[in-house]
Amino acid sequence: MNETEIIQTLLNIRFTDVLDILIVSIIIYYLLKFLAGTRGWQILIGLLILLLFWIVAKIFQFETLGWIFENLWSIGIFIIVVLFQPELRRGLAKLGEKGIFKFLSPSNKKVVDDVIRACLFMADRKIGSLIVFERTVDLTNYIEGFVRIDAEITPEILITIFTPQTPLHDGAVIIKEKKIAFA
Repeated sequence: MNETEIIQTLLNIRFTDVLDILIVSIIIYYLLKFLAGTRGWQILIGLLILLLFWIVAKIFQFETLGWIFENLWSIGIFIIVVLFQPELRRGLAKLGEKGIFKFLSPSNKKVVDDVIRACLFMADRKIGSLIVFERTVDLTNYIEGFVRIDAEITPEILITIFTPQTPLHDGAVIIKEKKIAFA
């Protein structure tokens, strides 16, 4: 491709082409972000390795290997659905629960108020507490040794968890999706 053809191609790019590429890039970014650190990520790496083998088979004209991969790709959508079933379920559940326009949802005022009330109560009594809110960074790697709580957030529960002489008082609390997930 010479310089004139490159310039001509660039001049033919429409706004919709740029928008299309931007949307696909955003989808791929969030898909990779969603899969990072999960079993699905390992499966995706495995599928990419298979794709690499298929490309090598095509380049070196390995007939049998090429035939196997051609037939494998024809049922690929079913394989992907089966392999990524947990991630698909989790992703669709999150989409349904938060929606595409989650930034329009009402604030978490009750959660914040309950945590503040608990913190003020504990501060008056010099009770230490470490409360972590999971937002965009997955905290799954840090929950070793924690106890699953999965309870609604109330000042009473938070105070009980951090009260000295109770089994969980020396730890922290992880709040995830408006619930006390772990302590």
